Amino acid sequence: MQINRLKPPFSVKPALLLVGLLLAFAGPAQAVILFGYGNNDALVTNAPSGVSAGVSSGAPWDTVGLVVNYDFINMIGDTDQGAGSAIHIGNGWMLTADHVGNRNGVTFDGVNYYRRDVSVPYTQVAINVDAKLFKLETTPFATATLYDGTLGSVSGATSTLIGWGRGRADSDPGVTNPIPLGDASTIDKRWGQNEAALENFAYVDPTYGYTYQSLVTVLGDPNYTPASERGVGSLEASANFQDSGSGLFQQIGADWYLVGLTTSVEFVSISGSGSGVLYASDDPATLDRGNVNYFFEIEEYEETIMGLIPEPSAFSLYCAVWVLAATGLRRKRRD
Repeated sequence: MQINRLKPPFSVKPALLLVGLLLAFAGPAQAVILFGYGNNDALVTNAPSGVSAGVSSGAPWDTVGLVVNYDFINMIGDTDQGAGSAIHIGNGWMLTADHVGNRNGVTFDGVNYYRRDVSVPYTQVAINVDAKLFKLETTPFATATLYDGTLGSVSGATSTLIGWGRGRADSDPGVTNPIPLGDASTIDKRWGQNEAALENFAYVDPTYGYTYQSLVTVLGDPNYTPASERGVGSLEASANFQDSGSGLFQQIGADWYLVGLTTSVEFVSISGSGSGVLYASDDPATLDRGNVNYFFEIEEYEETIMGLIPEPSAFSLYCAVWVLAATGLRRKRRD
């Protein structure tokens, strides 16, 4: 795989659609699309061996939740079928894409958590970047570790994508390419693997106007040729609509790290079938490349993120001051 850094030559293909993962869709769906595997393959809908084991009793699989509205009076979950994914990064703080819709809670595979004080605004990680933070009332048991870049480059290393989003529409995963996108009935949590072909890529989102440093993966194979239409593609993963906020993880040594936050995906138009993802070459600099995914690059913002997360006592004081300020404003208006 060719590895490039810092604004590499990047092939722009005609008829490709770059969109935020939630654009024009309102509902959850299944997670990751995997080349060569079906939506309900147990291999991709259960925590992978080695990913679910170890510290935190399931990290990083159990660190990824579905952002939902939860009816805590009638105890009904997923009342709006979700808005995207979010990742627990410690002390009840969740990280998700900034364009993911606002909801009152998160469900971790059926265990529901309420967002703390929904009147308190979300915290955008930095100006004009597609990442934000919010706090839960209670702390989930599994925590993702943010990668700070001190252990070397993440380019070329196997990465594991875990999240919620739509699956594929076709029933035979060994035939169709491009892979047609499924609808909201293809709901589940999935995982798959790919390599970070590029890092430190300055991404400009054409839909929302975000600008940030990103990781890039390509749906493809180094041995791909147009004549054969496909290579091996073992567990080759692509994000789909509503995968926004899902996590890209790497195991470095014995530990797992969150290296990317899913933000945007590239699609192709399929005649008579809507949109799909194309499996082709994994060289991002060629016109024969497959579709790409963009991830908010954690190591570029790790220090900023950690600086935004207050200690539990400090957050309680912040909420109290915010409530008192709002109360004082209401009293002043009455006067």
